[in-house]
Amino acid sequence: MEGISMKNFIIILLLFIAMTLLQIFLSKRKDKFIGLVLPILIFIRSLYTVFSLWIRNVIGREIFVYFLFVNIPTIVFVMVYLISRKKIKINREIEKNEYSGFRIIKKELRWAKDGNHIVIILLTHH
Repeated sequence: MEGISMKNFIIILLLFIAMTLLQIFLSKRKDKFIGLVLPILIFIRSLYTVFSLWIRNVIGREIFVYFLFVNIPTIVFVMVYLISRKKIKINREIEKNEYSGFRIIKKELRWAKDGNHIVIILLTHH
């Protein structure tokens, strides 16, 4: 079996980037379940492929490695979804809080090295 050509690699990479951008867009939607569409579809497709390999009597270890490899996009898209939903939740909590007499001029969410989030809010007095 030959390796993948540079042209095919670039096409696959561009497709993955486009799908990642689509996943970011879908994950930020108001309906939180629409952000799970791509990960679920890719996971179902991987199960179908693994099942077809199993029917052809491919060795179990090869099937397992293939399953892990084809689910890399699933893992990436689920991570995008979880990060997007966490940002949405934090923004809702910020907006729920009343800052009487103040106006929010800038909100910024940053991630600390320990994985926790830091919310920076700049306020101005009316």
